[in-house]
Amino acid sequence: MRAFRAIPALILTVLTFVSCGGKEDAIDDSGITIGDGIGTHAVSLEIQIAEELKRHIADGADPKQSYLIEYHLAADNIKTARSIVAWGNENGFTPNFDEATVVKGEWIDVDLIKESKLEVNPLWRDIKGVTSLAEKLMCEYEGWGFSDTP
Repeated sequence: MRAFRAIPALILTVLTFVSCGGKEDAIDDSGITIGDGIGTHAVSLEIQIAEELKRHIADGADPKQSYLIEYHLAADNIKTARSIVAWGNENGFTPNFDEATVVKGEWIDVDLIKESKLEVNPLWRDIKGVTSLAEKLMCEYEGWGFSDTP
């Protein structure tokens, strides 16, 4: 697995890992809902997302504001990078990828960007979709982050 590169300061990056668990519904004292009908997989991922969102809200992020959420992937070849871009376009993301910057033999970074509020369920669904894509294409999912500027 390749080393994680630094991301610009405006992006708050959170590495997430998919794991399985039973479905549970819970609302904690911050009002963040866990398990709102998303299925039996990934309650622990939901909890990770909720905990991260609580930290950002405590640091001043506005849960009612929309942010640009970025999902970071890396491909080892141009064909895979193009497949990531195509999937992103088909699934409501704006891909950030410049084929002109590709250097032969180096990893190719592709970001899939979507405007969203800081809510667990939409983030969970997007992470699940992106991680499934990474598994299918055998590329690397490096995590997600958000920018203050929608």
